[in-house]
Formats: sequence, structure tokens, C-alpha cells
Amino acid sequence: MDKLSLTEEQLKIIRDIQSSIPQEWLERVTKRESIAPVTKEIMERALKDPEVDEETKIEFQLVIDSGFFDNEVDVEQSIVSELIDSYVEKEMLKAVIAKKLPKPKVKRSFEEVYKRFNKAKELYDKEYNNNKEN
Repeated sequence: MDKLSLTEEQLKIIRDIQSSIPQEWLERVTKRESIAPVTKEIMERALKDPEVDEETKIEFQLVIDSGFFDNEVDVEQSIVSELIDSYVEKEMLKAVIAKKLPKPKVKRSFEEVYKRFNKAKELYDKEYNNNKEN
């Protein structure tokens, strides 16, 4: 077995770790957001502004009517991504300590990994538990 190979048992452990990520986190890792809500709002205000010339208003109305601002994109939620990354790292380190997975090339102490996870969890809780409507 070369250094990059994992046994079936080790692969199963990694799959189990991946499947143990809370579904709530996976659902929040990306968020649908409007492409340019601020720009659309500025253009809409300009349409009502008597100081904006008619030609500009026509151009703004054409852009708004084109539907461009109705498009949405998936935006990664970095707080959630960090939480998931640190959770997986923590669980893998537990498996390494239990000698179920090989030692990683990059070594971090158990304390470092737990600090990273706890910080990520704290940020997540602040963002999502104090902001239930998200």
C-alpha cells in the first residue's frame, strides 16, 4: 500500500464523518442572493428623481425590465464553510488518535483543532441562532 492509499475501512470512516455533518449546516453553506440588489434600488430611485434626465431614466428602465436584476446566484456562507471544515478536521483528528486513520502530513495539536472548531461554532451560533429568519 503506497502512502496515498486508504483501506476500505478507512474510506468508510471518512464517509461516516462526511455523513455526520449536520444537515442544517449543509443547507446553509450557500444562500441564494440577488445579483445586484443595491444597484437595482439605486436605479429605481433614479427613475423617480426629477433631477435625472429622461435618457438616463429610459436606459435604467430598460436594464430593470431586462430581468437582469431578477437573477440570483449561490453565495458561499463563509461562517458555515469554516464550521464544516473545522468539524471535519476535528472528527478526522479523533479518528487519527484512535488509530483508525493514518497520521496527516500537516500536524496540528488537538487543542488547535478544537479551538478552531469552537471559534467557528461560536460565529455560526451568533449568525444563525440570533438570526432565526435566515
